[in-house]
Amino acid sequence: MNKDLIIVRFSEFNSSSLDIFVYFFTKATGWVDWFETKEEINFEVMEILEEEGVDIAFPSESVYIENAPAQAWPDSIKQEIAEKTRHAEHSNK
Repeated sequence: MNKDLIIVRFSEFNSSSLDIFVYFFTKATGWVDWFETKEEINFEVMEILEEEGVDIAFPSESVYIENAPAQAWPDSIKQEIAEKTRHAEHSNK
């Protein structure tokens, strides 16, 4: 990586993230070498954040169903529950 030109800036507020812009040049010209350099830099950024006590929230989603009778559930949900139940029963044997 060319250390003469590295730019790291808070870029923008996104719907589920705070975006950081990282700009740098690498000496690597091959895709694999370039991607390894990019990965190293991403890990270094994570390490710096951890050292500073910054926690990163990863996107997640929770769905709650209250008082919905099973017969009103879509067939896809019923099938998924049946498959998971069969899998759990098979795993417990």
